[in-house]
Amino acid sequence: NARHRRRQPGISTSIHVEVEVGLEDLIFGKSIVIKYPRQFKCHDCNGEGGEYSVCPACHGTGQVNFTRGFMNLTTTCTTCHGHGKILQKACSTCNGRKTISSNEETEIEIPPGMRPDQQLKFHGLGNRDVSDSPGDLLVSFRLRESKFHLNGTNIYTDVEVDCIEACLGCETKVETLDGEKTIDIPPGIQHSQKIKLQGLGFPA
Repeated sequence: NARHRRRQPGISTSIHVEVEVGLEDLIFGKSIVIKYPRQFKCHDCNGEGGEYSVCPACHGTGQVNFTRGFMNLTTTCTTCHGHGKILQKACSTCNGRKTISSNEETEIEIPPGMRPDQQLKFHGLGNRDVSDSPGDLLVSFRLRESKFHLNGTNIYTDVEVDCIEACLGCETKVETLDGEKTIDIPPGIQHSQKIKLQGLGFPA
């Protein structure tokens, strides 16, 4: 998903992209390729959208005056919506939108230890919809569904044992993000009881 953030005057907009990744990608880091739409200022009309004429209602001021009782009031011109000009002929390249869209593809590096609520910023990879000075690309992450669940810095997963193994105890293997590990199931273990494997959680 890509969202375009509202710009400040004279500054091209940034793009926010949400990427689905596995928990292991955030822990160990990974190089990924992302695709997103990027807006560029139309150079055929220089980002104007076409040819304009002065608004006949406000005479280019963007505001109109009116009288109510003894008061002289000013409001935004409803003919040109405050722009002071009216589009007469739309640009044939951008159809009056002032920008053109391009599908971009770029490779980014997820550094090891990224939290799901953190965001990466890549300067200069955002839109060029206002000037030749581009905005930024902001990348956030959504965890892919898996057998592992993150809570704080702890990683949880479920292990199935039968009634006899739960009563008598046993040795079994469990898959972790660091590979397969062997754990001891103590006799009489209860449903939802937790066994801790030290040092195999999320990097603090």
